Order: sequence, then C-alpha cells, then structure tokens
Amino acid sequence: MKKSRYNGKKHVTYKNELQCDDYDRIENEIYECFDALVNDAREIMIGLDSISSLQHVLITSMRICIESNFKLEIRTGLGGTSDSLTLRTPSYAVAGIDLLRRLIQLQKKFEQPPITQENIPTRILNSPPVLTFFSAWTAAVRVNNLDANIGREHARKMLSYIKKYIDNYHPNLTQHIRYEMDHENTYEDTLLNYIIAHYVHNYTDQQIRQQLITQAISRGSNEDGSTRYTSMHLIIFKDIIDKQSSQQLFHLLDETQNNESTCLYDCVITIGGSVEKRFNEVRYAIRQVFINDPELGKEQYHFPLSIRMLSHAGQTPVYYHHRPYEITVDDILNSHITDINISHDIYRGIKEDLSILIEDIGISELKSICTHIHNLGSHDISSWKNTVSTLIDSCLDI
Repeated sequence: MKKSRYNGKKHVTYKNELQCDDYDRIENEIYECFDALVNDAREIMIGLDSISSLQHVLITSMRICIESNFKLEIRTGLGGTSDSLTLRTPSYAVAGIDLLRRLIQLQKKFEQPPITQENIPTRILNSPPVLTFFSAWTAAVRVNNLDANIGREHARKMLSYIKKYIDNYHPNLTQHIRYEMDHENTYEDTLLNYIIAHYVHNYTDQQIRQQLITQAISRGSNEDGSTRYTSMHLIIFKDIIDKQSSQQLFHLLDETQNNESTCLYDCVITIGGSVEKRFNEVRYAIRQVFINDPELGKEQYHFPLSIRMLSHAGQTPVYYHHRPYEITVDDILNSHITDINISHDIYRGIKEDLSILIEDIGISELKSICTHIHNLGSHDISSWKNTVSTLIDSCLDI
C-alpha cells in the first residue's frame, strides 16, 4: 500500500485495480483479514510462536487486501511412527480446519455485489486458501531407523483417518484440503546440506540444540540424526523452496507421484503442537541466515511469508502413544473401550486432545440444528459455548 500527501489530503492507492481514499474502509478491511487469521473463538490455540510471526500476520493482512490473487497455504505435518493409530489423531487437524473456515468466510464476504456502482468491492483471495496435511514418514525412516513398510502404512492410515473425519464433519471444506506424503526426493541433497551447514555453524542456541538432540535420542536416533531431522523441517514446511528443483516436494496420498505444477505460495502458515516450538525457533533463525547470505543465489530460492502457530492439540504428538493412557482406534473398533470418559485421571495432553475433538464434533452436529432456525445470521456460532447459548436463547424465544 502506498501513501502520499496531495493538496493536504491523505491518498491511498491499492496495487490492484481498486483506487480508494477512504482510510477507514482500508483499515477495516485489513482488520477483517487480521481477525480471520488470528481469531481463536474456540480456544484451540496457544498462539503465534514469536514477534516475527506477528509481523508476517500484519504483512499478510495488508497484502491480501491489495493483491487479489494472493496465494496462501496452511500446513500441518505428522511425523513417522510405528505406533498404532490413536483415537485423538484428528484433534491435530482442528486448528487448521477452523482457520481455513474463517478464511473461506472472509473470501465469501468480499464476494458480495457492490451496493452502488461507485462502491467498487475489494477482491480478496481470488485463489482460495489451501489446507495441507502431510506425513514426513520418510524423514523418520532416514533418521530414526523406522521400518519403511511400517512407516508408509501408518502414514497412510493417519492421513486417511483425518480425511474421513473431515469428509464427515466438515464436508463443505473438503475441496480446499490436500493430503500429502514425503518421499526420498523430498530432501534434495544440495539444499539439505546447505541448511545443515548453516545449522551446524550459525545456530547459537545450545540449549535448544541439546533439547532437540535429547528428543531425537528418545526416538531411537542420535545427534547427527537430530541435526538432519531438524534441518528437514525447513524443507517440509516450505521456509525455503528451490524453484529450480525438477521434483515435486510431496506426493498426494496414495499416489506415487505428483504431476501438478509447483505453486509458489505467497504465505505459508504452519500449525503444530507445543513440541514444534523448538523446531520453529531453528526454522526462523536458519531461514534468516539464508535470506541474508550474500553468496546464495536468491533467484533460485523462494521465501514465502512464514506464520508459525502453536496449537494446544498434540502436546504429546498424536502419532505417538502416551502409555498407559492412550486410546487407539483399535480399542474402539474391538470394543475394548465403549465409553470415552475424559473426566477420569488420564494424561492432561490426551484429555485436552479428546476435548478439542469432542467439541469440534459437537459444534458440527449442533450447526445442523441451527440451519433449521431462522434469523441466526447475526449470531456467532463458531465456538461450542456460543453455539449452545445461541440455541438456548433461540429455543426460549420460540
């Protein structure tokens, strides 16, 4: 957005076809975008991971308003595992689902026709945002000695479970959601080795580095594996993209290759549990080293805006068992557990994941009731509490 003074008046010009000197309107539209990005009525989120993420939220909010073809991707990743499928796995997807829903609502709001010919509407997100769930099972094979056949099978089960959950409870969003698997060529040696070298020589927080090493050893890896796995995060979360690579970064679920052309998104929002915070700090630090490296051929690499969010879900990763409290899908299918009572003394992280999942299902079911009640358009039914109170008030009125 460009501001200038002319005849004592403030003039603001959008970079697209819209010219506007109504500063209140511009401020309101930027706020609408900001609110769609960070609103947390469901109280799922811990929040943004750092000031740099907040800066990119602000930049993204402004660019969405002035670039009608701004492209945005939301990414949530799952690691490789040999553990059985946990019942709470879809809880890790709820934050991304809710963010996607808000952005789609934002897009539709600005699709409304103008009231008058003079009131030219701002075009927002002509290209709808994309929500991607991916499995980095190949990374676990390479650094944690995970059996490849088991890793691939469990990755497909996790993504398929999330897909079935979304198809059932959020069918209106399915067309905007992708499911991806990494592969051997995801981690191209030249770029990965560049990242590893910068991590080894330029990352100075030894406490976080040691915590990541300890975490890797607990998963059957070692210090070298920790360095490699941490560095892989910058690739799988698209902090640095090699524009000249001939390989697609990921394959679509159950496909051995991805023939789609690579989309260089303007902004990538990543959502992970609290365990991702350490990885996020490394991701930001090494990305900045790359951006400021005078010897790096910048024309070869793409650095999208990076917003890193942390969710309450997955404080214990949903793809690992927290014994003895974990509930698996097999426990339910084999009737070993017939009543999911989350009030008893189980591990806090599992309880929180199940609560997020149950409330998301509850909102989905109650919204189907709301569709039969007139004049609910002005009510906020984005959270469990608001949906329940709105239905109570409406029933009392009736």
